[in-house]
Amino acid sequence: MTTPPGPNQEPHEHRDQPPGGFPPAPPPPEGVGNPPPVPPPGQYGQRWDQAPAVPPGQDRLAAPAPPTPVQVSFWIWIASAVLTVLGGLLVLTQRDEMLALLRQQPGATSLTEQQLQATVNLTLGVSVVIYVVIGLLYVLFAVKMRAGRNWARIVLTVLTVLSLLSLAQGTIDVVGLIGVLAAVVAVVLLYLKPANDYFNLVRRQRQGG
Repeated sequence: MTTPPGPNQEPHEHRDQPPGGFPPAPPPPEGVGNPPPVPPPGQYGQRWDQAPAVPPGQDRLAAPAPPTPVQVSFWIWIASAVLTVLGGLLVLTQRDEMLALLRQQPGATSLTEQQLQATVNLTLGVSVVIYVVIGLLYVLFAVKMRAGRNWARIVLTVLTVLSLLSLAQGTIDVVGLIGVLAAVVAVVLLYLKPANDYFNLVRRQRQGG
């Protein structure tokens, strides 16, 4: 038997209700109301714990540094290129000799002096262009060789053999002789063991290990 509440006593079922007569709101479900974690700055759609993708054409491994024989050979080829261009410029100083030699040719009597001069100028111009192109090719092949391209090493070797053949035929001047000897030294350096190891390493890296 229950005792009715007195005038200053509230009923038991209303003691835990907040003022206003409404029951307390239930707690929110787990995870509701908490903001999602903000991903760190980065590429859209990329997880923070993943390494960025390597762009196409870019190797994951850094290119190895050329060894000393390759570096020395590179600068020898650059010097040979400079000597080749200088040799082409020295051809311009032989204009009078070429003109005198042309006058001695059997068919030169049918040419006027103006035609002889034009023939010599054309020959000198073509010779200078050829020397400059050869010098630029030396530079191009030397740069590719230093980067570890074996085909460039082979091309430089073939050019050196051709220069030696010209030297054996006696169709080369003093400047050309110095360039040929320098080229021989540069080629020998390219086939030493450190150079061979370097070219093989670059080849393996380009082939994907």
